[in-house]
Amino acid sequence: MEDGVSSTNSLLVSLCEREHVLYAAERRPVKLPQGDGVIDWSCRDREATWICSAARRLHLSTDSSTLAVAILDRVIYSTRVPIKYVNCVAVACLSLAKKLCEDHEEDASLYLHKLRLSYSSRELKRMELRILDLLGWDAFLPSFDRFLVALLKPMCGQWLMSPLRSHIEAIVCDSSVMSQFSPSTLALSVVSLLIEATSKRWMQAIQVQIKLCKTDPSELLSCRKRLSNIWSYALMPSLTPFEWFLPSSELPTSAATTSCRGTTFVSTSAHNGQTDSTKVSVSAAVTEVVISSPNAPQPTRC
Repeated sequence: MEDGVSSTNSLLVSLCEREHVLYAAERRPVKLPQGDGVIDWSCRDREATWICSAARRLHLSTDSSTLAVAILDRVIYSTRVPIKYVNCVAVACLSLAKKLCEDHEEDASLYLHKLRLSYSSRELKRMELRILDLLGWDAFLPSFDRFLVALLKPMCGQWLMSPLRSHIEAIVCDSSVMSQFSPSTLALSVVSLLIEATSKRWMQAIQVQIKLCKTDPSELLSCRKRLSNIWSYALMPSLTPFEWFLPSSELPTSAATTSCRGTTFVSTSAHNGQTDSTKVSVSAAVTEVVISSPNAPQPTRC
């Protein structure tokens, strides 16, 4: 057991070292290269959302979509990407991530056909080569999901990656947090929110991991708050952590239409940290659900 924990900590340290090398020169929040006709944050979020949607359509795993978004971010952070080419870049990023994370090999033309894209196999290959050249031919980045797996594994919680897919996608598609916080801080925040669902002593539970990742506690608290807001508003309606672990036959029938918060909102986070919320619907009857923490994540069924 100790050897397993030790190897997991070694993986975490290795990811942190790689993260430091890649992101040491970046100042957060990250600013995109400026210029006429160049991709902006809203365009970035749209392409990240497309990547997650395409990955689901192709039945790819969460690590494929998350790595693809991480590659997309590395590209747009380091070079000016014209808006007219950004979807081709996103398509190539997902193709590269699929090759790294999935077991099966797929022909490029079949990949493009499944996504109903008009790009040719030659155009896709050319874009992949340009991206690999930009990344120094190392596309297996220390992405947010890799940190999350490394943190959950010692707790025997790596199985949570599948139920948390919608929550992970909500995070990677929101540039306001992805540009503000490092992948390790985001992963630590997710784990702390999961632990908080059953224990208020979440800080003590991940103290070792915080030291290994060299994360500033104040930054962790700020990130937790931002992620909690994203999950609270972007993933309505939802189940409580306690409903999540119940067999499907025992789930309340109102879970699909009501929420313990009553009012349903759709939220878009701005880069100044504030949130613009648009009211969508109000439940006629509010179901009272007692949870251990007001900031606990509210997982939705995938």
